[in-house]
Amino acid sequence: MLRCEIAYHWRLTLAEVDATFGGGEIATWEALRDLAPFGLRGEWVRSAALQALVANANRDQKARPRPYSLNDFLPEWLRYEGQAGESLESMVAYLDATWS
Repeated sequence: MLRCEIAYHWRLTLAEVDATFGGGEIATWEALRDLAPFGLRGEWVRSAALQALVANANRDQKARPRPYSLNDFLPEWLRYEGQAGESLESMVAYLDATWS
């Protein structure tokens, strides 16, 4: 997937990406992206943050007492799944890494 994102961003063919970047380098970038989403994943998180902000600003607290979260607006493959008992600070730390 990252190869496709690199090709799209730099306007290269997949063959040019393979000739330019070694497999180890792409694997390193994929591992980094999993820790702190960038590129298309980062855009999903930023978009979800804006959607949650607008939805919560216009939310009827009687009809929906629980505020919207980012997970309400992220695709399933990118949702943050906290462990039982994890606090909001854990999700904020996760998201903080995406804004860098």
